[in-house]
Amino acid sequence: MKTIFTFFFGFICVFTHAQNILVLNKKNNNPISGVLVYNTDKTKSTVSNLDGSCSLDDFDQDETIFFQHISFNLKKLKKSEISKIVFLTAQAHGLDE
Repeated sequence: MKTIFTFFFGFICVFTHAQNILVLNKKNNNPISGVLVYNTDKTKSTVSNLDGSCSLDDFDQDETIFFQHISFNLKKLKKSEISKIVFLTAQAHGLDE
């Protein structure tokens, strides 16, 4: 019985450690879909879904992670600095006359 309990406890601990984050617009807190999330050498990557959510499970704790979207400024953070939410700032686009 003790072995079964230990197995299930270990199983639960492994799967509850998943790091899912939200990528939000800093101006209005709306989720941003289609954000490319990748490491420095681009060997690991993911993309935020329609809810602005993505998983950072594949990234190592000490890796630098880049957040890139065509309408927002590039942001880079260490995985260890990221909690649950990453805010991106919209790019300022001026119209030339």
